[in-house]
Amino acid sequence: MGYSLVFDIIEERKLKEGSLDGEFFETTDSTFDDDILDVDLPCLVYFSIPWSKESRENFEMIEELAYKYVNKIKFFKIEIEKNPRIVSRYNVTPTPTIIIFQKGEDIERFTGEIDSLDLMNSLNDLVKESEKIKKKLKRIVKIPKTKIKIQKKEKIKKIKKVKRKKKNEKKNNHRRKLENEPKAKRGNKAGNRDKK
Repeated sequence: MGYSLVFDIIEERKLKEGSLDGEFFETTDSTFDDDILDVDLPCLVYFSIPWSKESRENFEMIEELAYKYVNKIKFFKIEIEKNPRIVSRYNVTPTPTIIIFQKGEDIERFTGEIDSLDLMNSLNDLVKESEKIKKKLKRIVKIPKTKIKIQKKEKIKKIKKVKRKKKNEKKNNHRRKLENEPKAKRGNKAGNRDKK
């Protein structure tokens, strides 16, 4: 078995199972919508032609980027010849193509020989934008939590206030009873306590 055949088998396994860190996957006509369109993370989809030298070179460059953007961007590969439905949906020509998706929308496209610097700049901008969105979402989520805390504190204050009122009412009722009782009775009660 030659080295190139072993290399091809390893590459095929990486694509099916995800590479060592699980950041490069293969998608197809049947899994594309679930893999790319229904995902919160931005996705880079590489439309490849296995027999093309240019396609293999681009793939190596994209695979390196996949390690750089772990947990920030999902990377996918789809073969042009085996997946005509997706290829026609996105009007992909039979040249190596990269489409970047965010929230299910095609936001940027690279075709043919891909400049790694241009691609990296686009990915960096995409990551910055998605991080801004995440920060905004965190702020939005924090506001209700603080409101809930304030509401809980207010409830606790109300409960304490009601308890204090009841306690004060009991004291006042006891005082009133004592005031309304004749002094003779109070004296008897006091005397009875002394006897015990």
